Parts: sequence; C-alpha cells; structure tokens
Amino acid sequence: MLKALQQILQRLYAVDVGYDITDFVITDAALVSRLGGHETADVPEKLLIHQDGDNVDVSLYLEPDLVARLEQDDPFKWLHAHNISEFCVALEGVSHFLYLAWNAASDRRITLLELEIQAEVDKYATLAILLKAQRGSSLPGWLRRWLFEKVSFLPTLSRQQLERYCHANHFAGRYCRHLERRFCWRWNGKDLVKELRQFYRFGQGQKINYINHVCV
Repeated sequence: MLKALQQILQRLYAVDVGYDITDFVITDAALVSRLGGHETADVPEKLLIHQDGDNVDVSLYLEPDLVARLEQDDPFKWLHAHNISEFCVALEGVSHFLYLAWNAASDRRITLLELEIQAEVDKYATLAILLKAQRGSSLPGWLRRWLFEKVSFLPTLSRQQLERYCHANHFAGRYCRHLERRFCWRWNGKDLVKELRQFYRFGQGQKINYINHVCV
C-alpha cells in the first residue's frame, strides 16, 4: 500500500525520487526511541530526519497496529468511514518522505510548515482521486469539510507544533477550496494536473503568497 501511494503521488506530480518508501519504514517504536524519536509513543506516524553535513538520513515510523489494520481493511479496495483516518496517517507519512526526498535531490531547503501544507494538499488530491475511481461519480461534498474543518489535534502537541499544524490546515484548506471552485470536481483534466504540479514545486513563501493572492 505504501508503495502504491508513492506511485500515485509520483505520477500526479511527475517526480521520481529513485527510492522505494518501503526501504525506509520502521514499525519498531523501541528502535525509533533509541534513534532519538522519544515522542513516537504518542503518534502513529513520524518522519525521522538526521542531517550530518550534506548527508541526510531518513526513516518513516508507522505504528505497527495501524499497518496491520490497513492491510486487513485495504482502502484501495474500498475507502470508507472506518479506514479513511488511518489511511490519511499513512498517506501523510508517504507525502512527507517523497517531498523531502525530491527537494533534497534538488539541494533545496524546506521548512516543516511547507512539508505539512503539501501533505494536506496531497491527502485531499489522493482521496479525491481514489473516491472518484471507486464510486464512479462526482466527489462527495463532505471531503474538504472533513479534512479541513472537522479536525482535532493531539493534546500532547507543543504550542509550536500546534501552531504549525493549524497554519498548514488553514492554508491548505483555502487552496483546496480554490481547486474545488475552479475545477468543479473535474479531476481528470490536464489543467488540474498542471495546477497541482505547479503548486508542488513552489517553496513555502511562494505557496503562501499564491494562496493569499489567488485563493480568495
């Protein structure tokens, strides 16, 4: 499933990082703790990054129970109310990994806020594609509201983390509302793909500036 998610995002954005996400996944919380991810016990997904000069080591932690549940109730066969939240957790991890790897290959620095904004957009676009493919009809109107309005955050987040997630939710929500209005659910059009690919290649400042000036 993780490999399939990577392939969906790479095709959507016309990128190829040359790595297989499954080679970087860790499901052992104890191992992650020894690597420095001490807060992992409180989260089902976390991208671990260690930089030493020009070298960047990356691992993606996913809670083993989450992985098992998604294997038993495969969202690619049918996405529904009981597996969509955990599917989004896995999708966010793959999004983080791909965006970091692609930018690192271009020797471009990224911020945590930029990483989170793109992950929220990736969730919206991927869910839209999958839901439309499975149901063969117009996308449900609840999707954007569910992702960006009916949200809650872990109580264990620091103030800085909470602010970052709230800002990412705000900016990505405005952008996805813009997509919704502009393309009217025509999710197979070349104009939509061109739009998403352009946004993917923006840095944080460009993303926020674009949202503030275009997504009214």
